[in-house]
Amino acid sequence: MTTEQTVCPRTPLLNGKNISVKVEQGYLIENIEFSLKAGELVAIIGPNGAGKTTLLNALCAEQATTTGSDIIFNGKALGNWLPKEKATRMAVLSQNNTLNFPYTVREVVTLGRIPHATGKDLDAHITAEALKALDISHISEKIFTRLSGGEKQRVQLARVLAQVWQVEKNVCDKPAILLLDEPCSALDPGHQHQLMRTLKEFCFDGNAVVMVLHDINLASRYADTLFALREGSLIASGGVDEVLTPKNMHTLFDMKFTSLVHPKYGHPVLL
Repeated sequence: MTTEQTVCPRTPLLNGKNISVKVEQGYLIENIEFSLKAGELVAIIGPNGAGKTTLLNALCAEQATTTGSDIIFNGKALGNWLPKEKATRMAVLSQNNTLNFPYTVREVVTLGRIPHATGKDLDAHITAEALKALDISHISEKIFTRLSGGEKQRVQLARVLAQVWQVEKNVCDKPAILLLDEPCSALDPGHQHQLMRTLKEFCFDGNAVVMVLHDINLASRYADTLFALREGSLIASGGVDEVLTPKNMHTLFDMKFTSLVHPKYGHPVLL
């Protein structure tokens, strides 16, 4: 994020073809086509065991893919990025984030700046902005291990946000990406929406977000594009209106849904 918002053109940022992950028991995901543009927020949805986390991990090279899988990030093959270089442009938040050291909240968020060489003063400023963005400035001096689950999750989200925080006013030539696995799972409704608004602002600056979400209606309100997975296969992808149909939802979750239009925001609401 920048101190000044800049509307950037939606250019290709992350592209994947024939993305497959195979284990001894078979394919976890198979032949997934994925595309992400700068400025876009993508939500991956589907039932438990559909391959959502596997796809997210493949997109950041934390999960090995089969021969023939092709993933390009910022115009370069994902495997050709140097770890430190990639870490300044791509940050990942998994479901399992264990930290047992008695760091303060501020210190945990500052860890996100390790890949950078932007100096103590600027890093302190970015840390403060990330704390503010996730509404945790008031607990910045508390010990991380003593926090509630929801507070810990917001701290970890601030850390990855600080990791890819852009210093330049115009980030169109250096877009960053956040990959988040169920980032709203421990948050109350108010902080869920606050987080989603923060991520939309991050995308407005020309960056992008890929996230696994179980809350379909939260995805409907904030996502630009949805990827719906079931049993390792892509069932549907596209805009909210294209994907969140009662037919697709029945295919995904084996239950009937009724679709309504939100009276204020106009997006589909699934009941």
